[in-house]
Amino acid sequence: MFGAVFFVLSIIQIYLKLDGLIPMACTFIIGLSSTVYLHFTKNYKTIFWIYALVGSFISLFAMNYVMKTSHYVDFIWLITSVLIALIGIGKKAGIFLIGLNFSGICYFYIFTNNKLIETLQPKSPIELFAELTELLFAFSVLSYLLYKFSYFHKRSTDKLINAEKSVAVKSNENEVLIKEIHHRVKNNLQIIISLLRLQQNEIKSEVIKQHFSDAINRVLTMSLIHQKLYQDNTLAEIRIKDYLTELTSDIAKLSTLNIPINTEIKSDIDIIGLKTIVPLGLIINELMSNSIEHAFKEKQEALVRVSIKNKGNNTFELIYFDNGSWNKKSEAYTSFGLELIELLCEQLDGEFKREMTANGTSYIFTLHNLDLHN
Repeated sequence: MFGAVFFVLSIIQIYLKLDGLIPMACTFIIGLSSTVYLHFTKNYKTIFWIYALVGSFISLFAMNYVMKTSHYVDFIWLITSVLIALIGIGKKAGIFLIGLNFSGICYFYIFTNNKLIETLQPKSPIELFAELTELLFAFSVLSYLLYKFSYFHKRSTDKLINAEKSVAVKSNENEVLIKEIHHRVKNNLQIIISLLRLQQNEIKSEVIKQHFSDAINRVLTMSLIHQKLYQDNTLAEIRIKDYLTELTSDIAKLSTLNIPINTEIKSDIDIIGLKTIVPLGLIINELMSNSIEHAFKEKQEALVRVSIKNKGNNTFELIYFDNGSWNKKSEAYTSFGLELIELLCEQLDGEFKREMTANGTSYIFTLHNLDLHN
């Protein structure tokens, strides 16, 4: 199209002996040679470079050295050159062309525009036809480039939307799969709990029955974690207050004590990850199980308080309190439960101390959040 249109315009320039022959003829030669080059090489990027750069230089040359024609069309060609660079080459080339053409337009208005106004004369019909032809062709080229830009943008947007939908579907499938896994793990743990309870009912020894109860509580602690994971929207984090509230409530229901066991849970940490919640839940289970077994036998009403405070630097403080009376302090410290608490505390890279008062007993832990701690 460039070759054909500018061939006709070059003939008109020769016929009328106008001073615009050089830019017209150059554009015709570029259009013809580019067609041949593309036919043999299929290397479109070189053509984009030629049209963007040479198009800008020819337009700027015509604006400043062709004095017998108006240059409305050259402004369209400058914009077209920028679009050709942006679409076919890249952002950097487009920015370079913007800067080049911006400077050329400034030069034209400062040094050439007044001379052009003084030189311009009324046009003959054939001159008006030639200018109109180039103007309409330039407008068509610009419109075509804008259409292609809009088309490419729409295709890219559609592909992005489809990709996001595909990712979302895949993500939903993975989420359902992970929830199903947690559900099955929880069910398997419940089967283990049921088997332990069946075996417990066959045992005569109260001491061994208590060991079975302790084992059931530990499995229950882990089962509850998987239950929370498939019930909540988050698949790798637990709402700690809800979890501890349900855990302590379940442990209290398993108690054989004939007294009410009240629990109070406070936490200024909302959610916590799996690396931390498993040992933390087991710690609470061991503490409360020990309290029920050793501390509340002489009480009319039992109270358990669990408090978690964020201490910063990926650490938190766990305070466990019961209002029981620990008469066998040494035996309690050498029990398997407290040995397990010490191991779990080490797993959380922490430490703890025990404080006994007339009102009850407190365990104060300083622990690291393993899901945040490096």
